[in-house]
Amino acid sequence: MKAGARVLVMGLGVHGGGLGVARWLLRHGADVTVTDLASPEALADSIARLNAFAAELGKQVRYTLGEHRAEDVCSADMLVVNPAVRPDSPWLALARSCDIPIETEMTLFFRACPGPILGVTGTKGKTTTTLLLAEMIRQRYPDTVVAGNLRVSALETLDQIGPQTPVVLELSSFQLERLGEARCSPSYALVTNVGVDHLNWHGSLTAYVNAKRQIMAHQGPDGVAVPPVQAREWGQGRPGVISYSLTDPAADATMTDDGVFRYRDVELFHRSDLRLPGDHNAANALAAAVLAYRFGIDPAAIVAALHRVTGVEHRLELVAVIDGVRYINDTTATNPAATAAALATVPG
Repeated sequence: MKAGARVLVMGLGVHGGGLGVARWLLRHGADVTVTDLASPEALADSIARLNAFAAELGKQVRYTLGEHRAEDVCSADMLVVNPAVRPDSPWLALARSCDIPIETEMTLFFRACPGPILGVTGTKGKTTTTLLLAEMIRQRYPDTVVAGNLRVSALETLDQIGPQTPVVLELSSFQLERLGEARCSPSYALVTNVGVDHLNWHGSLTAYVNAKRQIMAHQGPDGVAVPPVQAREWGQGRPGVISYSLTDPAADATMTDDGVFRYRDVELFHRSDLRLPGDHNAANALAAAVLAYRFGIDPAAIVAALHRVTGVEHRLELVAVIDGVRYINDTTATNPAATAAALATVPG
């Protein structure tokens, strides 16, 4: 991106989701305009933070709020869209008709990141598995960066990343849809599971599943991917694709009857090493351990990481015990499969 490029950021967000993108663009010399359908009042905090940052650089940001305008789109050198912008948005169609390049935070990050990227996706379990994987990688690489769909701007971590710095990213289906259009996949990919979700955004289950597939669709010949055994065909027979399952002996990685988690002939850890409850977390840990092992993390370090990860906020989080009753916060269980998995961890 050349200095002075006119960049339109579509979607600042009430919670500041577009702040990281806008700040990174300003820092790299772009002339930034922000457009958002929300009102100035709803975006007041985000606007104040962005204006303060721009002032430090001696710059100003222009805003179109409460609406989008065709002239903003067609006069831009680049359009950077928030993940919430649907793929069938007429504004994206307009940008394409005006030959305006369309980017997202993630496509910009993938193009700029000098270090190896390990990506995690799935219908449920993404955040827990991302944190498990990151803790495993940190045992050998303490400077490991974690970002993505975690309210951490990936672009704003770039200054911390060198050629040998591992980057662990949680990737949503929205982010992967755009990455697929840009033919970008992480060199190391993990899929926790694939169910039914976000059909209002993707339009169909087929489109949703196809978005998830993009995490491994554009890997190079040395790419490593760890999908559940039900999705191993996504790898089209590539040697770097390693399937996993707790119960299917045909998987490359599985759990034995005596609780040993194995990848082929390698013992990775034992069920007793897990500090997180439930078979779903055991499967998440197995997938993370396999990818970490293929990244060069030895089983002893994997076990040490498992001992350190004892829980994640809003995910089977023990809030209190009152009169012998345990109160558990599992507010991220937003579909029936996730709720059933949570209930299976509770005796009785």
